[in-house]
Amino acid sequence: MSHGGVSAGESGVSAVGSGVSGFLSGVLFALALATSAYAGIAAAVLVVVLGLSRLAAGELPRPPALAAAAAVAVPAGLVEAWLFATGEMRAGGASAALSPGASMAVGSTSLVGLLSWGPAASGAAGGEAAPLGWTVLALAALAPVVLARVRGWRPWAALGLLGAALALGPAVRLDPASSFGVPGLLRPLSALGGWFRFPVRMAWLAELGLGLVAARVASELARRRARLAAPLLLAAAVDATVGSGALFAARSRSAELPSAYRAAPDAPVLDLYPEALGLPVDFGLEAYDLACFFGALHRRPVAARCLDTAVGADPGAVVRRWLQDALLRRRPAGSVSGGLARLGFGSVAFWAGLHLPADRLLMREGLGAALGPPRATSRDGGLLVELYAVPEPRADREAARWALARLRAGEAP
Repeated sequence: MSHGGVSAGESGVSAVGSGVSGFLSGVLFALALATSAYAGIAAAVLVVVLGLSRLAAGELPRPPALAAAAAVAVPAGLVEAWLFATGEMRAGGASAALSPGASMAVGSTSLVGLLSWGPAASGAAGGEAAPLGWTVLALAALAPVVLARVRGWRPWAALGLLGAALALGPAVRLDPASSFGVPGLLRPLSALGGWFRFPVRMAWLAELGLGLVAARVASELARRRARLAAPLLLAAAVDATVGSGALFAARSRSAELPSAYRAAPDAPVLDLYPEALGLPVDFGLEAYDLACFFGALHRRPVAARCLDTAVGADPGAVVRRWLQDALLRRRPAGSVSGGLARLGFGSVAFWAGLHLPADRLLMREGLGAALGPPRATSRDGGLLVELYAVPEPRADREAARWALARLRAGEAP
């Protein structure tokens, strides 16, 4: 995104750009879009911001450069939009139990997430950390003073601030677990949450724009006071390694079995974690692997093909989506307990800490009404797990297969 987007921004809207440079900018934009749709979206925002700044300065792009860039970039953008609109690139998409706005909120960051890395910044309640670095923010804040007589930095600062605002998603929250938030810049676009599910990736723009401004401020300060160069370099190095969490994320650590699983009856266990992100990568794959690992430790059957990578197609995913939908829509308690019994499950391990606060309350209420109070609750093993026992589960495998087949067909199990 940085190379393709910056090239498109500088050449495609430049007053001195040629047809060749415009064509190459369009090609780089198309490659960025092919790498990730979010990289293409970020590059498009970059081009708009830089283009408006050039127009405001009275500079008009050369028609050959603009036409050459558009001849490649526009068709590439239309193809990408068509692929997403037709569902060709959304197999295994977000669960129907989540509203588009909730899906967008899960993939957004928070104010804490823009400032730091850690559990408080990327919590299970939804949200991801995208720390910009205290050094970058401090230096960028000094730009109006240090660069008062320098031209060219303001559009990049505006780009950085816009990227940070977009990364916050539909609501500006202090931290991921906060249920209160001021309406964000993307609030009017919440209905597109099923398509634009990761606003946090717009933090790329914040990192690029504010990073360039911070680098310009640091260079100016070092020119005026040479002794400041070493401390600034050291602060930037600490931010890049410690502040970003790179050193901590690189550590390996063995997971432990949450003790609540030990109270499960000797029957199949359904691990109930959110399917908010949908795609068989990132959170979905990590939770899938963790559930299989737990199954190897508690030695009870789990509804997963643990040697497969088709995360969204395994039996457990089908049952989880049905159960989440039934609980969030407050289906009758008897249909929930009866369905789980017919499917052959002996217990439900509710990973309560990974659900959005509002969803967690509804699901906990529904599980309690259908299955009774949790048999065990634990906070060890890195998760808040509540284990609910299914009354009178059926051990008939053939009946369970028929119940699963009905569920796949959209019928009640």
